[in-house]
Amino acid sequence: MKKIKSRLPVLFLLSLGAFIFSSCKKSGTDGSSTSPGTTLEKGVYLAGHEDYYFGGAGKCIYWKNATSVYLTDASAEASANAIFISGNDIYVAGGQSNNSTSNYMATYWKNGTVVNLTNGSTSANINSIVVAGNDVYAAGYEKNSLNNQVAKYWKNGTAVSLTDDTKYASLKSIFISGTDVYAAGQEYNRVSNKYVAKYWKNGVAVILSDSTVGATANSIFIAGSDVYVCGDEASKTTNKSVAKYWKNGVGTSLTDGSNNVIAKSIIVSGSDVHICGYELGSKSTAKYWKNGTVTNLTDGTKYGRAISLFISGTDVYVCGREEENSVSAGGLIDVAKYWKNGVVVTVGGNKKASTANSIFVVN
Repeated sequence: MKKIKSRLPVLFLLSLGAFIFSSCKKSGTDGSSTSPGTTLEKGVYLAGHEDYYFGGAGKCIYWKNATSVYLTDASAEASANAIFISGNDIYVAGGQSNNSTSNYMATYWKNGTVVNLTNGSTSANINSIVVAGNDVYAAGYEKNSLNNQVAKYWKNGTAVSLTDDTKYASLKSIFISGTDVYAAGQEYNRVSNKYVAKYWKNGVAVILSDSTVGATANSIFIAGSDVYVCGDEASKTTNKSVAKYWKNGVGTSLTDGSNNVIAKSIIVSGSDVHICGYELGSKSTAKYWKNGTVTNLTDGTKYGRAISLFISGTDVYVCGREEENSVSAGGLIDVAKYWKNGVVVTVGGNKKASTANSIFVVN
């Protein structure tokens, strides 16, 4: 995206919040904490989690130019899936476990202040958050009493269900274009026992994949009158995931099905289609595609994943994680990173596991 506007940042996708908010006092990238503030600095903002695999419950975190800002302590499992900036306001969304029920609650923070969208009576998560004018849209799912996931988004705290309560479904991404609300995700087909990739425009579903093979929709972007969605669909010959995107419902495969490859985030800038994701093998490789041409962001010798991307002018930012050796953890752990035009920047420390799930750049 070339400018930060209230409509366009909804290319921020992606992807868990808190019923408890803990304000801390120190800052750093080594596991210490900092008080969330509202002073907006230029630079790179990322949201994710820390300590997810080692050392107790995961902490919800965002990084402001590689400085850690903790939104939760370790009293309950938490993670952040999405970050969005509107004016001087920082929105971080995700979920945190309700310790009394052990269910995740759909939550977001505005400048560090927690907003609970569900109460923990059933599990819920937020995967994507955007702000359009004075309206806050958060997309994800909430389980019902039948233990099925209902695809939902919340507009200013009011839930809108896009699927009924008989199937498993989830929203992964939301985009606002004018007065239209677009959301992408998937819904389980109980006849074929496969997930079907879909997007919804103002509540009306558009099916992207048939039900004979499994498919997911992870990210949606609107460019003019064109609707772009990326995700993956199982190959009918190998049954492995093929990274692909759909433009106005017509699919384009980025891989051949010889390996499992997932497309996680999509942005269109001018005539260029930017996508990031990862390939699974003996290790996973973080990848970025521009108009179908792939660039490997990691070398495949360690686990690496590209999860979210952002375009600022001519610069391409991709965030995710890559393994590093940690003496304190006693082996390899995931470390949050981002790549600017292919050059890696590490934001997570190597003492605790971390990942960056969403990125937003302020100029």
